[in-house]
Amino acid sequence: MKKTIACIFIALAAVCSAYAELVNINAAIRADSANFEIKNEGGKRLSAELEFDLRPLGGKADAANLQISGEVSGKQPMNPSLTVSADGEEIAAVTQPLSGRFETMLSVAQYIKKAAARGKDKAAFKIYQKGGDGAQRAITLKSAKLICAKDAPVFNLERAMSPIFSGGVMYDESVFPIRPQTEGPARRQLFFKPAEILEVCAYDGVGKKILKDGEDYKISGDKIELIDGAGIKVFKYSNFYSPSKDEAKKLKLEMYFETIKCYGFFKEMQWFHTHAAYVTYRHLDKSDLDIEKFDASILPRTVGKLRKGEPVTISIFGDSISFGANASARYNTAPFQPTWGDLVAQSLGKTYKSKITLMNRAFGGTNSAWGAKNIGELVNPDKPDLVILGFGMNDRCPAAERKAYLEKMISSVLAANPKAEFILVASMCANPLWRDIPVQDEYLQSDLAMQTPSITVANVRAAHRKLLEKKSFIDMTGNNVNHPNDFLIRVYAQTIAKKLTAAKK
Repeated sequence: MKKTIACIFIALAAVCSAYAELVNINAAIRADSANFEIKNEGGKRLSAELEFDLRPLGGKADAANLQISGEVSGKQPMNPSLTVSADGEEIAAVTQPLSGRFETMLSVAQYIKKAAARGKDKAAFKIYQKGGDGAQRAITLKSAKLICAKDAPVFNLERAMSPIFSGGVMYDESVFPIRPQTEGPARRQLFFKPAEILEVCAYDGVGKKILKDGEDYKISGDKIELIDGAGIKVFKYSNFYSPSKDEAKKLKLEMYFETIKCYGFFKEMQWFHTHAAYVTYRHLDKSDLDIEKFDASILPRTVGKLRKGEPVTISIFGDSISFGANASARYNTAPFQPTWGDLVAQSLGKTYKSKITLMNRAFGGTNSAWGAKNIGELVNPDKPDLVILGFGMNDRCPAAERKAYLEKMISSVLAANPKAEFILVASMCANPLWRDIPVQDEYLQSDLAMQTPSITVANVRAAHRKLLEKKSFIDMTGNNVNHPNDFLIRVYAQTIAKKLTAAKK
């Protein structure tokens, strides 16, 4: 296949204070199969190799996604999952649907950033399946390209992992510009009362806009009023919720919100990132929530390896939230913040100087029953030191049944690797305007009952509930129903990382 290169340079309006440059680089693809199939069959591993010309990056890359498209075929009961390696080391993974065409993104940012900085002209990836012979369905690769952001002005790991519930600065707290149901100003609640506003901004695709005090917003106590204009668009409540089918159809409100008996707004990908505002401010307050305490006796084998600087492999297994849905970096959108799994891996690598290999085998729309069925084939071949199980949002079964599924997953992993350890993630809450799911609070209690020195719970649910005491769900969501935005993704990352990292003194 002949290699082609395509570069896209996007210029933003003058109101943007900073912008990134997106560069698309198409792959030269070579495959073991004449029709570009990726599968394990008959004792053979059919793989594909992708080669990219990095010269258009000019030695710079702040974010990088590998975008692949293809088609799934076969009759096996297991979802196919792809592994990506570079220079002989595994660097990423992604699980695919059971059938049909797909297009997906894998973060390869850390590898591409280093390769570009070292002046490498080319990058080569190998894509293959792990697991049993013939157990997973085949994938026919159709296309692959790198989408890289240069001079991205926004994402910073230290800011992203700066504690939200303590410390003197709140970074990038999200608020959504919507008026109340009774109309009036779009006055949004901040979690703390600002002592000093450091920055209020919004993101427009790949650009960052600095909003102006008095022109785009006003601060009053612990509230920010967002003003409709060139800086940011303010929405009416009636743009988002309507009891009328006819009105809902006009407004494209396709999701029914059971609690308020209205049709409501639902949108995936980057839409909420490009319409929210983000506030950074100093404050004198402190929350009464301790977002988790580090204890080296919990997960002792993983913490021990990290402290020795030894390599650690982490497998994530769960639903769309675990996959990283609505993280801005997934959609090549400012502020280019990675998924919570990537944030945890980068933070651990920086703190301990260990090589962290992250294999994300999560898949959207799944529940713990699916996890119990698929973990042996999808996760066990990674031989993980630590498995992070993030199921719950899609579960509706009784707590005892879900606990049995989690125990089955843990037993499967331990049978293959007796030294593995586990973090169970207690999911965020769904939008209370959408539906009430009381059984999910029972899941938290059953998860906590499973704790041992090698199994612990990251209580994201408690952190989200604490935020919801003051803030509205729409201020922290990526889809208005059941996904986090970048701000709440940071809560996921910080809560999980606290299980493995002591607080800085």
